[in-house]
Amino acid sequence: MKNMRLNVERRNVISLILVFLFFISVIGAVYHTRLSWEDAKYAMISKKSDLVKELLKEHPDAKYTVEEVEFYQEMYPYYRRFEHLWDPSIGTRWVVYWWTREKTERYHRPDLMIVIWPYNNEIIYETRLTEGGGGGRLKEPCWSLEDWIIKNLHLISASAILSIGLLSFRKTREPLLRGLRSLEISRFEMIIFTGMLLLAGFILAVITGILTHLNEDAFYTSILSEETQFAVRLSLWTSIISTILIFVVALPSAYVTARYSFWGKSLIDTLLDLPLALPTIVGGIGLLMLFSRTSVGVYLSDNGIKIALTPLAIVLAQFFVNVPFMVRPFRSTFMSISPTYEHIARTLGCSRTGAFFRVLLPMARPGLIAGVAITWARCIGEFGAVLMFAGATRFITEVLPITVFLNMSTGEMELAISAAVIMIIISATMLFIFEKIGAKGAFL
Repeated sequence: MKNMRLNVERRNVISLILVFLFFISVIGAVYHTRLSWEDAKYAMISKKSDLVKELLKEHPDAKYTVEEVEFYQEMYPYYRRFEHLWDPSIGTRWVVYWWTREKTERYHRPDLMIVIWPYNNEIIYETRLTEGGGGGRLKEPCWSLEDWIIKNLHLISASAILSIGLLSFRKTREPLLRGLRSLEISRFEMIIFTGMLLLAGFILAVITGILTHLNEDAFYTSILSEETQFAVRLSLWTSIISTILIFVVALPSAYVTARYSFWGKSLIDTLLDLPLALPTIVGGIGLLMLFSRTSVGVYLSDNGIKIALTPLAIVLAQFFVNVPFMVRPFRSTFMSISPTYEHIARTLGCSRTGAFFRVLLPMARPGLIAGVAITWARCIGEFGAVLMFAGATRFITEVLPITVFLNMSTGEMELAISAAVIMIIISATMLFIFEKIGAKGAFL
């Protein structure tokens, strides 16, 4: 009895500690969302930096830029003399450059540089970059429990939730098992349902990670911006055109490989599925070589037809990479339908073409819709092949994935997240349509 009492008390203490860590992680998550770029650029810098106050008094219209860097090599060559600031063991720093006038040269020096430790918005270095230096002061970032919690927030939250779940399961295991046995659920079914829930939770966590870091102001600004509207229009048009082209070639190809046996059929099936196995960037390189350095590319170039680095290249890249995503469900759908229905239709007077359009296609409708929906969603999200073949030029070949890439490359994280959310909305809409229309048994 004494050992049992000690075990129970120990378990209660552990439970209380884990619950406390869980609530601390939740509070840290709420606080962490406030450590944004806006806090760094406005509230913190203008209030804590004496040099900024002096600069604003001298030049009220001073400009600034914010960069997020890991090592000093990523800065302009002139600033590599600040090598002592970049310690890889400490992590990412924020660098803020302040300008008193517009930049007229490529490497025009700013007037002020501030280095910030992002975990607590602490200024660890600031200096004037005028002629003759000006001297700066270096301050090592101080470690605190709050900063450590914020930095390891996801690990703490996951550990606390998992531990609480395990402790709760230990107490409720027998009643739960008795209830499941009364529902006639076997242990095998419990295992596979648990795996399904874990997978669904992981996918939800990834999507939630994007949505929770969405800045509403940046999202509305992104939607109303001309660049995003251009990217949405180009993405919709190119994906629709490429999906139509894929449908035109996938329907007969899937029907032939599903209904007929001929010499070389295995080779044809392999070739039709090959783009599915290749990295998309390899497909983009192949298209670039085909339409630039081969006789086909030379002939088109001599006749004034340019394909690479144009919107037409986007369509061809989406077409090549995503053909298998329509051929495979079409083929499996046709194979699941018995040819007997077509034979009966032909005995009743239908031609082969009539049996195909009046009998087979209506029966294959769910699978066809599934293939079209998934292929369109894949086309609108294609990135690797589009980047290699069409390039990443703003307002020319800028589809939504390219918008995310360009904004990430320039440090515009909020705009990149906004573009990603737009893509999530489009994909979720297509999946909703897919679920409503229904396409059971459409995939291999």
